Amino acid sequence: MSAEPTGTPTGAPRQRDAATAAHHRMAYRFASAQYGDRFLYLHPRRTPGMWISVDGTSLTLCAPDDLTRAALDVLHRAVADTPDDERLRVDVALCYTPAGVAAVLTLAAQLEPFAVRHQRAAYTSTKRWR
Repeated sequence: MSAEPTGTPTGAPRQRDAATAAHHRMAYRFASAQYGDRFLYLHPRRTPGMWISVDGTSLTLCAPDDLTRAALDVLHRAVADTPDDERLRVDVALCYTPAGVAAVLTLAAQLEPFAVRHQRAAYTSTKRWR
């Protein structure tokens, strides 16, 4: 009698690593898109952070639908801009789920164009946060 192997299949960790790498690549693509001046992520001290929408003159709490649409826009543009890049198509497919979009936004919140620390937040005349 041969015993069936138990536990995770051999392909599962590799697939999880590929998804994580895809989320990272798409988070950097989201950060390098035009959304760096439109959204910020405020990192407070003890509570979960929040996304903020910036329109040049005022700040408002960002609606989750706006962020999701922006992330999906980045995914659509990635495929449209480079239709022959198979690796990019795989990355987009791995990120094109609710969990994938949430992972991209969670990672993007830590990146330079978006991340703002609560105590050091100062909106400058050049419309950039320090």
